[in-house]
Amino acid sequence: MRDWLFLACEAGHDWQSIGGCNAGCGPDCSCSVPVNICSRCGDCDYGDNEDARQVRASCRLGSDEYRV
Repeated sequence: MRDWLFLACEAGHDWQSIGGCNAGCGPDCSCSVPVNICSRCGDCDYGDNEDARQVRASCRLGSDEYRV
């Protein structure tokens, strides 16, 4: 039903932040990653984005930069 909405985003989504979620780096992880939704088609990245990859990589290196 929503397939036609995704056609508007073939050239790229218009991501808007809707908050964050736990990065899930490990059992005691307290890092937060951004979650985005496309303002045109409503698709959600569920925290699977470049910013989140950077947070998880930083966490693996032992940085406290993204811990909340």
